[in-house]
Amino acid sequence: MSTDGLLSFSVITMWFLPACLLMLIQAARGKEQCICSQLHHPQDKFCSADFAFRVELLDGYDSPAPGEADEDQLFYSYWMYTAQIVEVFKGAESDMRANVDDILDFYTPQRALCGRVSLYDEEQPSNEYLFTGTIEVSESGVTYAAITGCTWVEKWSDLKEEQIEGLRGSYSSCNCTIYPVSGEKFTGKPPRNRFNIQTCVFNPVSAKNLQVTDCELLYGSCIWNGERNGCEWKNEGLFQTCFQARKQSLVRKGKPAVSTRAECSLFNGRKKKQCIMKFLKAARKERPMVGRRSRH
Repeated sequence: MSTDGLLSFSVITMWFLPACLLMLIQAARGKEQCICSQLHHPQDKFCSADFAFRVELLDGYDSPAPGEADEDQLFYSYWMYTAQIVEVFKGAESDMRANVDDILDFYTPQRALCGRVSLYDEEQPSNEYLFTGTIEVSESGVTYAAITGCTWVEKWSDLKEEQIEGLRGSYSSCNCTIYPVSGEKFTGKPPRNRFNIQTCVFNPVSAKNLQVTDCELLYGSCIWNGERNGCEWKNEGLFQTCFQARKQSLVRKGKPAVSTRAECSLFNGRKKKQCIMKFLKAARKERPMVGRRSRH
Protein backbone atom coordinates (compact mmCIF):
# COMPACT_ATOMS: atom_id res chain seq x y z
CA MET A 1 0.00 0.00 0.00
CA SER A 2 1.32 3.47 -0.91
CA THR A 3 2.10 6.20 1.60
CA ASP A 4 -0.94 8.17 0.41
CA GLY A 5 -3.11 5.08 0.87
CA LEU A 6 -1.84 4.52 4.40
CA LEU A 7 -2.42 8.16 5.23
CA SER A 8 -5.99 8.06 3.91
CA PHE A 9 -6.68 4.84 5.81
CA SER A 10 -5.31 6.37 9.02
CA VAL A 11 -7.48 9.47 8.63
CA ILE A 12 -10.61 7.38 7.97
CA THR A 13 -9.84 5.16 10.95
CA MET A 14 -9.18 8.17 13.18
CA TRP A 15 -12.63 9.65 12.40
CA PHE A 16 -14.75 6.59 11.64
CA LEU A 17 -14.05 4.41 14.68
CA PRO A 18 -14.71 7.14 17.29
CA ALA A 19 -17.86 8.10 15.38
CA CYS A 20 -19.15 4.52 15.42
CA LEU A 21 -18.31 4.22 19.11
CA LEU A 22 -20.19 7.43 19.87
CA MET A 23 -23.24 6.19 17.96
CA LEU A 24 -23.24 2.93 19.93
CA ILE A 25 -22.95 4.82 23.22
CA GLN A 26 -25.84 7.11 22.27
CA ALA A 27 -28.00 4.14 21.27
CA ALA A 28 -27.18 2.34 24.51
CA ARG A 29 -28.01 5.41 26.55
CA GLY A 30 -31.27 5.81 24.69
CA LYS A 31 -32.17 2.20 25.37
CA GLU A 32 -31.44 2.61 29.07
CA GLN A 33 -33.37 5.86 29.31
CA CYS A 34 -36.39 4.61 27.41
CA ILE A 35 -37.38 1.34 29.02
CA CYS A 36 -41.10 1.85 28.72
CA SER A 37 -44.08 -0.20 27.68
CA GLN A 38 -45.88 0.71 24.48
CA LEU A 39 -49.02 -0.78 26.04
CA HIS A 40 -50.11 2.49 27.58
CA HIS A 41 -53.45 4.13 26.97
CA PRO A 42 -53.43 7.78 25.79
CA GLN A 43 -55.10 8.82 29.05
CA ASP A 44 -52.22 7.24 30.99
CA LYS A 45 -49.71 9.13 28.86
CA PHE A 46 -51.63 12.36 29.38
CA CYS A 47 -51.76 11.89 33.15
CA SER A 48 -48.06 11.04 33.47
CA ALA A 49 -46.94 13.96 31.27
CA ASP A 50 -45.81 17.33 32.61
CA PHE A 51 -47.31 19.09 29.61
CA ALA A 52 -49.70 18.45 26.72
CA PHE A 53 -49.79 20.95 23.84
CA ARG A 54 -51.18 21.24 20.37
CA VAL A 55 -48.29 22.77 18.46
CA GLU A 56 -47.38 23.98 14.99
CA LEU A 57 -43.84 22.91 14.13
CA LEU A 58 -41.75 25.74 12.70
CA ASP A 59 -38.41 23.96 12.31
CA GLY A 60 -36.41 20.90 13.28
CA TYR A 61 -32.66 20.39 13.33
CA ASP A 62 -29.65 18.77 15.02
CA SER A 63 -28.81 20.28 18.37
CA PRO A 64 -26.30 19.92 21.18
CA ALA A 65 -27.60 19.03 24.63
CA PRO A 66 -29.73 21.76 26.25
CA GLY A 67 -27.47 24.47 27.65
CA GLU A 68 -24.38 23.35 25.73
CA ALA A 69 -22.71 25.57 23.15
CA ASP A 70 -22.90 24.60 19.48
CA GLU A 71 -19.28 23.95 18.55
CA ASP A 72 -19.78 22.26 15.17
CA GLN A 73 -19.79 18.82 16.71
CA LEU A 74 -19.43 15.76 14.50
CA PHE A 75 -22.51 14.20 16.09
CA TYR A 76 -25.22 15.90 18.11
CA SER A 77 -26.92 14.41 21.15
CA TYR A 78 -30.37 15.82 20.42
CA TRP A 79 -32.82 16.85 17.77
CA MET A 80 -34.63 20.09 18.56
CA TYR A 81 -38.04 21.25 17.37
CA THR A 82 -39.05 24.89 17.46
CA ALA A 83 -42.83 25.10 17.71
CA GLN A 84 -45.61 27.58 18.34
CA ILE A 85 -48.25 26.57 20.87
CA VAL A 86 -51.75 26.47 19.41
CA GLU A 87 -53.62 25.00 22.39
CA VAL A 88 -52.67 24.15 25.99
CA PHE A 89 -54.22 21.06 27.60
CA LYS A 90 -51.74 20.67 30.45
CA GLY A 91 -48.66 22.57 31.55
CA ALA A 92 -49.79 26.17 31.93
CA GLU A 93 -49.09 26.01 35.67
CA SER A 94 -45.83 24.06 35.37
CA ASP A 95 -42.29 25.43 35.38
CA MET A 96 -42.75 26.23 31.69
CA ARG A 97 -45.78 28.51 32.21
CA ALA A 98 -46.66 28.06 28.56
CA ASN A 99 -49.43 30.02 26.85
CA VAL A 100 -51.04 30.03 23.42
CA ASP A 101 -48.83 31.65 20.74
CA ASP A 102 -45.67 31.12 22.79
CA ILE A 103 -42.74 29.68 20.83
CA LEU A 104 -40.86 26.90 22.61
CA ASP A 105 -38.05 24.47 21.88
CA PHE A 106 -38.63 20.75 22.41
CA TYR A 107 -35.73 18.29 22.62
CA THR A 108 -35.74 14.63 21.67
CA PRO A 109 -32.78 12.22 21.93
CA GLN A 110 -30.82 11.91 18.70
CA ARG A 111 -29.90 8.39 17.55
CA ALA A 112 -31.58 6.94 20.62
CA LEU A 113 -34.18 4.22 20.40
CA CYS A 114 -36.80 6.46 21.98
CA GLY A 115 -36.15 9.63 19.97
CA ARG A 116 -38.82 11.36 17.86
CA VAL A 117 -36.90 12.85 14.94
CA SER A 118 -38.00 13.81 11.41
CA LEU A 119 -41.51 14.93 12.37
CA TYR A 120 -41.15 18.30 10.67
CA ASP A 121 -41.73 18.47 6.91
CA GLU A 122 -41.65 21.95 5.39
CA GLU A 123 -43.51 20.70 2.31
CA GLN A 124 -46.55 19.65 4.34
CA PRO A 125 -49.47 22.12 4.40
CA SER A 126 -49.81 21.58 8.15
CA ASN A 127 -47.26 20.49 10.72
CA GLU A 128 -49.61 20.45 13.70
CA TYR A 129 -48.91 17.82 16.34
CA LEU A 130 -49.95 16.79 19.80
CA PHE A 131 -46.88 16.93 22.04
CA THR A 132 -46.99 15.43 25.51
CA GLY A 133 -43.76 15.14 27.42
CA THR A 134 -41.74 15.81 30.52
CA ILE A 135 -39.77 18.72 31.91
CA GLU A 136 -36.14 17.69 32.38
CA VAL A 137 -33.00 19.33 33.75
CA SER A 138 -29.76 18.95 31.77
CA GLU A 139 -26.34 18.27 33.27
CA SER A 140 -25.61 21.98 32.98
CA GLY A 141 -28.74 22.83 35.00
CA VAL A 142 -30.93 24.00 32.10
CA THR A 143 -34.65 23.18 32.28
CA TYR A 144 -36.10 21.99 28.97
CA ALA A 145 -39.13 20.26 27.44
CA ALA A 146 -38.51 16.67 26.31
CA ILE A 147 -40.51 14.38 24.01
CA THR A 148 -39.65 10.72 23.45
CA GLY A 149 -41.11 7.51 22.10
CA CYS A 150 -42.53 6.91 25.56
CA THR A 151 -44.64 10.07 25.50
CA TRP A 152 -47.74 10.63 23.40
CA VAL A 153 -46.76 12.38 20.16
CA GLU A 154 -49.29 12.29 17.35
CA LYS A 155 -50.08 14.07 14.11
CA TRP A 156 -53.02 16.28 15.06
CA SER A 157 -55.06 15.28 12.01
CA ASP A 158 -54.75 11.59 13.02
CA LEU A 159 -56.44 12.08 16.40
CA LYS A 160 -60.03 10.95 16.90
CA GLU A 161 -62.61 13.46 18.12
CA GLU A 162 -62.99 11.40 21.31
CA GLN A 163 -59.25 11.66 21.97
CA ILE A 164 -59.39 15.43 21.48
CA GLU A 165 -62.36 15.59 23.86
CA GLY A 166 -60.30 13.54 26.31
CA LEU A 167 -57.46 16.05 26.13
CA ARG A 168 -59.93 18.86 26.75
CA GLY A 169 -61.66 17.20 29.69
CA SER A 170 -62.27 13.52 30.43
CA TYR A 171 -58.59 12.47 30.42
CA SER A 172 -58.00 14.77 33.39
CA SER A 173 -59.66 12.15 35.64
CA CYS A 174 -56.24 10.87 36.67
CA ASN A 175 -57.38 9.13 39.85
CA CYS A 176 -58.36 6.07 37.79
CA THR A 177 -55.91 3.36 36.73
CA ILE A 178 -56.05 1.81 33.27
CA TYR A 179 -54.70 -1.73 33.42
CA PRO A 180 -52.87 -2.90 30.29
CA VAL A 181 -53.24 -6.60 29.47
CA SER A 182 -50.38 -8.11 27.51
CA GLY A 183 -50.07 -11.66 28.87
CA GLU A 184 -51.85 -13.13 25.85
CA LYS A 185 -48.91 -12.11 23.70
CA PHE A 186 -46.54 -14.34 25.64
CA THR A 187 -48.64 -17.24 26.94
CA GLY A 188 -51.06 -17.76 24.09
CA LYS A 189 -53.86 -18.02 26.67
CA PRO A 190 -56.00 -14.88 26.56
CA PRO A 191 -58.01 -13.94 29.65
CA ARG A 192 -61.62 -15.13 29.61
CA ASN A 193 -62.80 -11.55 29.74
CA ARG A 194 -60.86 -9.78 27.00
CA PHE A 195 -62.96 -6.63 26.90
CA ASN A 196 -65.08 -5.43 29.82
CA ILE A 197 -66.80 -2.08 30.15
CA GLN A 198 -67.15 -2.44 33.94
CA THR A 199 -63.39 -2.14 34.43
CA CYS A 200 -60.73 0.00 32.80
CA VAL A 201 -58.82 -2.90 31.25
CA PHE A 202 -56.86 -1.91 28.16
CA ASN A 203 -56.13 -4.85 25.87
CA PRO A 204 -54.53 -3.80 22.57
CA VAL A 205 -52.94 -7.25 22.17
CA SER A 206 -56.28 -9.04 21.88
CA ALA A 207 -57.65 -6.34 19.59
CA LYS A 208 -54.70 -6.75 17.24
CA ASN A 209 -54.60 -10.55 17.33
CA LEU A 210 -58.35 -10.90 16.84
CA GLN A 211 -58.34 -8.20 14.13
CA VAL A 212 -61.05 -6.11 15.77
CA THR A 213 -61.24 -2.40 16.55
CA ASP A 214 -59.36 -1.18 19.62
CA CYS A 215 -62.31 0.81 21.00
CA GLU A 216 -60.49 1.71 24.23
CA LEU A 217 -57.54 3.27 22.42
CA LEU A 218 -59.55 5.22 19.84
CA TYR A 219 -62.68 6.23 21.75
CA GLY A 220 -62.32 5.33 25.43
CA SER A 221 -61.74 7.36 28.56
CA CYS A 222 -61.68 5.91 32.07
CA ILE A 223 -63.89 7.70 34.62
CA TRP A 224 -64.96 7.25 38.24
CA ASN A 225 -68.44 5.79 38.79
CA GLY A 226 -69.68 6.79 42.24
CA GLU A 227 -72.58 4.32 42.16
CA ARG A 228 -70.24 1.38 41.58
CA ASN A 229 -67.51 2.94 43.70
CA GLY A 230 -64.99 2.14 41.01
CA CYS A 231 -63.57 3.11 37.63
CA GLU A 232 -65.04 2.09 34.29
CA TRP A 233 -65.00 3.05 30.62
CA LYS A 234 -67.21 6.01 29.74
CA ASN A 235 -69.97 4.17 27.88
CA GLU A 236 -71.49 6.61 25.42
CA GLY A 237 -71.21 7.88 21.87
CA LEU A 238 -68.86 6.13 19.46
CA PHE A 239 -67.26 4.10 22.25
CA GLN A 240 -70.59 2.40 23.04
CA THR A 241 -71.27 1.78 19.35
CA CYS A 242 -67.75 0.40 18.81
CA PHE A 243 -67.90 -1.81 21.91
CA GLN A 244 -71.16 -3.47 20.85
CA ALA A 245 -70.09 -3.80 17.21
CA ARG A 246 -66.87 -5.50 18.31
CA LYS A 247 -68.78 -8.06 20.37
CA GLN A 248 -71.01 -8.81 17.40
CA SER A 249 -67.92 -9.23 15.24
CA LEU A 250 -66.37 -11.65 17.73
CA VAL A 251 -69.58 -13.68 17.86
CA ARG A 252 -69.57 -13.97 14.06
CA LYS A 253 -65.94 -15.10 14.19
CA GLY A 254 -66.81 -17.72 16.80
CA LYS A 255 -64.65 -16.09 19.48
CA PRO A 256 -65.63 -16.03 23.18
CA ALA A 257 -66.95 -12.48 23.38
CA VAL A 258 -69.47 -12.99 26.20
CA SER A 259 -68.25 -12.69 29.79
CA THR A 260 -71.43 -11.77 31.73
CA ARG A 261 -74.98 -13.13 31.73
CA ALA A 262 -76.39 -9.79 30.57
CA GLU A 263 -74.32 -10.03 27.39
CA CYS A 264 -76.21 -13.17 26.34
CA SER A 265 -78.60 -10.70 24.69
CA LEU A 266 -76.15 -10.72 21.79
CA PHE A 267 -77.68 -14.07 20.81
CA ASN A 268 -81.18 -15.09 19.78
CA GLY A 269 -83.35 -18.16 20.38
CA ARG A 270 -81.57 -21.36 21.31
CA LYS A 271 -78.10 -19.82 21.45
CA LYS A 272 -79.31 -17.20 23.92
CA LYS A 273 -80.86 -19.90 26.14
CA GLN A 274 -77.64 -21.97 26.04
CA CYS A 275 -75.62 -18.89 26.92
CA ILE A 276 -77.80 -18.12 29.98
CA MET A 277 -77.71 -21.77 31.12
CA LYS A 278 -73.91 -21.69 30.97
CA PHE A 279 -73.80 -18.80 33.43
CA LEU A 280 -76.44 -20.38 35.70
CA LYS A 281 -74.38 -23.58 35.90
CA ALA A 282 -71.23 -21.61 36.61
CA ALA A 283 -73.02 -19.69 39.39
CA ARG A 284 -74.24 -22.94 41.01
CA LYS A 285 -70.71 -24.34 41.05
CA GLU A 286 -69.44 -21.24 42.84
CA ARG A 287 -72.13 -21.38 45.58
CA PRO A 288 -71.15 -23.05 48.90
CA MET A 289 -72.80 -26.42 49.52
CA VAL A 290 -75.45 -25.88 52.23
CA GLY A 291 -77.41 -28.63 54.02
CA ARG A 292 -75.63 -31.55 52.33
CA ARG A 293 -74.51 -34.27 54.72
CA SER A 294 -71.66 -36.65 54.31
CA ARG A 295 -72.49 -40.37 54.01
CA HIS A 296 -69.85 -41.19 56.59
